[in-house]
Amino acid sequence: MFKNIFIRGGAGYVGSALVPRLLTEGYKVTVLDLMIYGQNVIKPHKNLKIITNKNPGRGVKILSDYGILKHIIPEIEELKGVDQPVEFHPEGDVFVHTCLVLDKLTDDVPVDPTLALGALLHDIGKPKTYTKTDRVRFNRHEYVGAAMSERICKNLKFSNKQISDIKSLVSEHMKFGNIKNMKKSTFKRFISIDNFDLHLKLHKADCLASHGDLSLLQFTMEKIEELKSEPIKPSPIINGDDLISLGLKPGPKFK
Repeated sequence: MFKNIFIRGGAGYVGSALVPRLLTEGYKVTVLDLMIYGQNVIKPHKNLKIITNKNPGRGVKILSDYGILKHIIPEIEELKGVDQPVEFHPEGDVFVHTCLVLDKLTDDVPVDPTLALGALLHDIGKPKTYTKTDRVRFNRHEYVGAAMSERICKNLKFSNKQISDIKSLVSEHMKFGNIKNMKKSTFKRFISIDNFDLHLKLHKADCLASHGDLSLLQFTMEKIEELKSEPIKPSPIINGDDLISLGLKPGPKFK
């Protein structure tokens, strides 16, 4: 008989009665619940673990320990043992880093689901792009990861809007590294991305879960403040490539 039991919604009407009984009978119980009825619905017990939106990284580790994660997003399990450059990631491998990023999101509770998935998947492309030359590198892992994220989120039946936003969080997260060298027009396009506030939050968590340097975040915030008096040029509705794809020949009319 299984002695480890995972219960989703274990602090609800049924779960709050079932969990104590299972604990009494010697089971080890892990509960996934938002705890909207309060933290004291279930009494603490040595064989009880509770995953809430306040500790998502720990929750991912528990799901992995119980063998559940591999049935939901097996690609996350592949992050284990993927080493990173210690000068940028003293915390450990990609799996450890990912769980830390999730936990660093909890400045904002409840955590936005789109942001949480973006954080969970932001480095999903690293195992496939791992190379070791002068040091460990993951060239273009953000773009490989964005394609993987799209497929994963489709399998999990997310909406098209959520998939687009999560994919954007993954594909764009490395651009902060070049933020100080961006032309003003490039910077404006970058900060005009939909839900850019989520990109800022992911970048902050990513930094806090690794080297701890928030100088690029600070630079970005100061630059945004400077540009508040200037209009942020929106992306063009149609461009030259679109016109060519419609069969039109390049010429003066394109302007």
